[in-house]
Amino acid sequence: MKITALMPVKNGAVFLEKSIMAITSNCHEEDEILVVDDGSVDNSLSKLLLWANEDPRVRVISNPNPGLVNALNLGITESSHRYIARFDVDDDYENYRISKQRERLEEGIVAVFSDYDFKTPSGRHLGNITSAVSASAVSISLANSQRTAHPSVLFDKEAVIAVGGYREEDFPAEDLSL
Repeated sequence: MKITALMPVKNGAVFLEKSIMAITSNCHEEDEILVVDDGSVDNSLSKLLLWANEDPRVRVISNPNPGLVNALNLGITESSHRYIARFDVDDDYENYRISKQRERLEEGIVAVFSDYDFKTPSGRHLGNITSAVSASAVSISLANSQRTAHPSVLFDKEAVIAVGGYREEDFPAEDLSL
């Protein structure tokens, strides 16, 4: 099953080397890597374009309406595959993340999350969010303000479009209503 790895970037040049390695190692040859530049003023865009020149899976698009919500919705619309794996430029991901999530996909599943560790820049562990594994567990998690780890979600594009995508009024918790 093909997926689109979607990553919005705004002034993330300092994180790009690590992000590129994480996404590249997670994606198969037939996958798409879609990066939405959200008006970066550092050298993010030039680094992204170099990556796209070196890897045919990578497509870089510019967001004409700046803002994270618009960048994410544009990425969803422009993605080539039914399943989308979200990435944030400043997060770390295990090399097996997407392969484990692919194993959990089946008809009727609209999102697969992963556990999420919080660490300091030096790597000291600060805690984690454990993924809910059923619809009722997700509801309880949200009701208790223990949000799911959205930057590590693999979701069904059609389901996200059906509910209207991300909502601007939810920013900076743009994933909450979704």
